[in-house]
Amino acid sequence: MHDERNMQTVEYDIRVNGARLHVQRWTGGTGRTDTVLVVAHGIGEHSGYYASWAEMFAMHGVVVVLFDWRGHGLSSGKRGHASLQTLKSDLRAVIRQTREEYVGASVMLYGHSMGGSVALSYAVEGNTLTDGIIAASPWIELLHPPARPLTALIKVMAHTMPSLTVRTGIKTEQLTRRNTEKSTKTDPLMHKKISVKLFDDLWNAGRMLMHGQNRPDVPLLLMFGSEDRIVSRSSGKAFAERVNAEYRLWENMGHDLHIDAGNTDVFQYVLHWIQCHGNIQNPC
Repeated sequence: MHDERNMQTVEYDIRVNGARLHVQRWTGGTGRTDTVLVVAHGIGEHSGYYASWAEMFAMHGVVVVLFDWRGHGLSSGKRGHASLQTLKSDLRAVIRQTREEYVGASVMLYGHSMGGSVALSYAVEGNTLTDGIIAASPWIELLHPPARPLTALIKVMAHTMPSLTVRTGIKTEQLTRRNTEKSTKTDPLMHKKISVKLFDDLWNAGRMLMHGQNRPDVPLLLMFGSEDRIVSRSSGKAFAERVNAEYRLWENMGHDLHIDAGNTDVFQYVLHWIQCHGNIQNPC
């Protein structure tokens, strides 16, 4: 059941750890607030890139909270720069505020690409304040990682000049088979930058996820597209097996599952998953 009437979008800023984070909240016309989905975007993106995704959930009674990472979108900070620890702290603050606003509701986390990497690193620390986590195309390992000499150089620079930014090298055509507005030429809030500190942190986090011993204490779903040309699907599957998480491969889909052709099937799957794992009294 869905209702396009009374669709509401509210935008506001919150102060977290010295930064101003821009937040969007989408609510539908059902009047229900029993499930909330927090969405964490990927590198160089912003919350507005997930507007159609948020609308799909809101129309089915799920409240959606999206936010711009620091250094992204309408949030403050140098473009593409932060430490992983700071991002996890920001994420916890957003989730905690959501918990306080929607007391008694199930709170789920959806992280894409870099957002998925942060979500997984956050998840294995425990006490996530969530009822379940979905990691879509998470950066655990890159499909085509930089040469070792370059990663060694980045590690040195991460300590000596951490805020130095470099281009991500991600091309729009690598993300989806559809023509999108995900381009710095058409969307001024998009960028293609990542700091050496953030890259090194995410690189190290991926290794910890692959070889560490910690496991999430909430239900976890990992999803990948079979045509993803950015992150390693095999690493994602290996991690899912290590932590006993659910793994879902979407055939003929690329990196951006939420907008690629076939995204309605992905939506239905995620909606069912969060409804199952969010209903504590009657789990699937």
